[in-house]
Amino acid sequence: MFLDDGWGTNMDLSSTSADATFVKDSLLKAGFVINEKKSIWLPVQNIEWIGIMWNSIRYEISIPDRRISDCLKNIQFVMENKNHLSARQLARCTGKLVSMQPVYGNLVRLMTRQLYLLIESRCSWDEPFKINHGHKCLEELEFWFSNLRCRNYRKLGSYEPTHLIAYSDASNFAAASFIVNCINSVHRSVWSEIEQIQSSTFREIRAVYFGLRAYARFLEGKSVKWLSDSQSCVHIIQAGSSKPELQREAMLIFQLCFDYNIDLRVDWIPRELNQTADSLSKMSSTDEWEVTLEFFNHVDKMWGPHDVDRFASYNNRKTPRFNSLFAEFGSEALDCFTQSWSNCNNWLVPPISLVTKAVKHLLYCRGAGTLILPKWPSASFWPFLFDKLGHRKGFISDIMEFESGLNIFRYAGHSRKCVFNSLRFNSKVMAIRIVC
Repeated sequence: MFLDDGWGTNMDLSSTSADATFVKDSLLKAGFVINEKKSIWLPVQNIEWIGIMWNSIRYEISIPDRRISDCLKNIQFVMENKNHLSARQLARCTGKLVSMQPVYGNLVRLMTRQLYLLIESRCSWDEPFKINHGHKCLEELEFWFSNLRCRNYRKLGSYEPTHLIAYSDASNFAAASFIVNCINSVHRSVWSEIEQIQSSTFREIRAVYFGLRAYARFLEGKSVKWLSDSQSCVHIIQAGSSKPELQREAMLIFQLCFDYNIDLRVDWIPRELNQTADSLSKMSSTDEWEVTLEFFNHVDKMWGPHDVDRFASYNNRKTPRFNSLFAEFGSEALDCFTQSWSNCNNWLVPPISLVTKAVKHLLYCRGAGTLILPKWPSASFWPFLFDKLGHRKGFISDIMEFESGLNIFRYAGHSRKCVFNSLRFNSKVMAIRIVC
């Protein structure tokens, strides 16, 4: 008869010593033979058991250094012999990583997906094959080689309060998210044509990524509970996916959290409890339009370089510096009218309803800028820019006029109400230079 090993704890040294003596005496009286070489009867606060170090001082577990060193040697061997490797050798290396899941958690599943896919593609266990340069599994191996030691710990039973709660949702039209009880924390991003044709799961995962990217600096070093009404989205962010496009999205989220030290906990909620994010993602707007990059480059050569895009989003910004309507990664401000437009060359493509306000703010700041708008003499902004005879006002230094806006304006949304969504839009377009 054999008894497996185990260990016990108590509140202090004397109590633990008494427990150890009782266990040892009980085993001897029962007639068992004790393997003294494998037994530790004097209480310790750091012990190796089932291949894991248990530390009661810091109350955490870690992988013993000998196992870390052995795994690193295997990773190095695979990377150095990637042109002549067997599936068995690759599986041995991958298995060592998987055995460390008690410490590294779901990160192991997320960061060994490509390794397993490559192993499954084998013709036999021992037939040599070549890992092509640029294969995603090499990125996984390089990650573990760089981070295996520095991430080698896991807290046990420690309580870390959730600092923030966020919700996200994705519709066929846009992604939306917000942070609970935080001012100016709403993010909304209209899907590109490529994103629109992706699966709903893809869009739900990307909605989480867009939201995290928008709030990254604000969330840095914090614990965040993120709620989504997509169970597939939650599972893939936690454990990855065999589908390459979904795995890439999960990796983007992981890398963002890693870079900004964000403790992300993604949970599922029923759709009826996610109404706010759902409504934001389905909100339609007639102001989701921009100019093409080619048009911007043409005007920028004439009157640039422009410093700040005042009416933009992360996806359609024309300059590195920009202001946005919703929370965006890299945005300098959520309300461009709260900023000073002086001492910089402003790129202005405002919603039609804000043209007059934009010009007034530029004049107030005594700044310089380029204003792009359709040539609509009947629009409300026209009398502010031109007199009754069609002469430009004194603050306008130059004007470029383009015969058609077909290849200038581009609408990013789905709303049929927006004139820029129509191929029939052929109004002339003006680039107006204002220098105070």
